Amino acid sequence: MRILVRSILTFVTAILFLCLSLLAPTSAFTSEEHASGRTGFLKVSTEPEGASLEVDSGEKGVSPAILEVPAGPRKIKISKDGYRSESKEVVVAAEGVVRLQIKLSSSSASTSVSIVSERRGKDEAEMLRIPGGEFLQGLAEGASTKIFLKAFWIDKYEVTNAQYAQYMQETNRPKPAYWDDPAYNRPDLPVVGVRWEDASAYARWAGKRLPSETEWVKAAGGEDGRSYPWGSNWEAERCNSAGSQDAFEGPAPVGKFPLGASPYGVMDMAGNVWEWVAYEPSSVTSPDPGTRIGKGGSWANSREQATISSKAKGNVTLADCIIGFRCAMDAD
Repeated sequence: MRILVRSILTFVTAILFLCLSLLAPTSAFTSEEHASGRTGFLKVSTEPEGASLEVDSGEKGVSPAILEVPAGPRKIKISKDGYRSESKEVVVAAEGVVRLQIKLSSSSASTSVSIVSERRGKDEAEMLRIPGGEFLQGLAEGASTKIFLKAFWIDKYEVTNAQYAQYMQETNRPKPAYWDDPAYNRPDLPVVGVRWEDASAYARWAGKRLPSETEWVKAAGGEDGRSYPWGSNWEAERCNSAGSQDAFEGPAPVGKFPLGASPYGVMDMAGNVWEWVAYEPSSVTSPDPGTRIGKGGSWANSREQATISSKAKGNVTLADCIIGFRCAMDAD
C-alpha cells in the first residue's frame, strides 16, 4: 500500500513539474536567443534606386538590397547624391524580415544653381558669387546647425604659383618655402609653403581677404550640409587626396578635378592643399591667438580630412608643403 501511494505521489509531482515548466515565463529564453547572435533581415527598396544603405550594426549596401542584421532595435541611414538623407528606426525579430520602401526627396541643392563668375581684384582671379541666405553647416560630430550669411565672392581656384609670383615681383615679398622645389613650383600648381600672414598679406594686396571658416563651408557644400563638395558619399576619383587613384604624388594643378566641384562651381575644396581661413577672435570655434585654421584636407591626407566639416589647426608661423589658400571678397 505504501509503495502504491509513493508511486502515485511521484506521478503527481512529475505532472505538476511539467505543467509549471510549460507555464513558466519565456523571457529568459528570449534573452538567451538575443545573446546567441540570432539575426533577421532588412529588405530595403528606394525610389530612385541606387541609394547607399548603412545600418548602425555595420552592414552596408546599395538599394534595392536585403541585409542580414543582428536581431533587435536597428537604425538605418539611406543617402543618395542630390536627395535628402533619411534615417529609419526599426525592430528586427530573429529570423524575421522587415520591409522598407522609401521615396527619397530631392535636396534643395539638387536644383540648378545660377553660377555668376567674374575676374576680380588686382590678381584678376576668376571669382564666383556665393548667394546670401541660410544653409546647413555640418559639424564634425555629425550634427548640423543653420547659419545665415550675406552674399560674398570667393576664388574659383586656389591661388597659384603664377599669381603669387606676380605678387612677389610687385611687393618684394620673400619667396615662400618650397618655392625652388620642382615638385611644388610649377606655375599652375597651388602655391604652398605660405604662412597664414603671407596668405593674408597677398589677399590685402589683391584687394581681397581670406574667407571666414563659415564662408568657406558654404562655398564648399552649398545649402544642404553635405559631407563633400559633390555630395554625401566618398568618391576618390573626385579629388586629390591620400588613397585617390590618380597620378599625383603631391599637389595637382588647380581645377584638375572638375567632378569634385562644389554646387557653386568652386574647385579643389576637398584635398589638394589645406586652405588658410580668416582669424575670427569672436568665433566660438576660434583657436588661440597663436593658432590658425585650415580647411579642406590635402594630397597627403585621408578622406576623413577631406570632409567639409574637418579642420586643421596650425601655428601662425607654420609653412608646409600641404598648405595654400584662396581669397574672398564682400559682395557689392
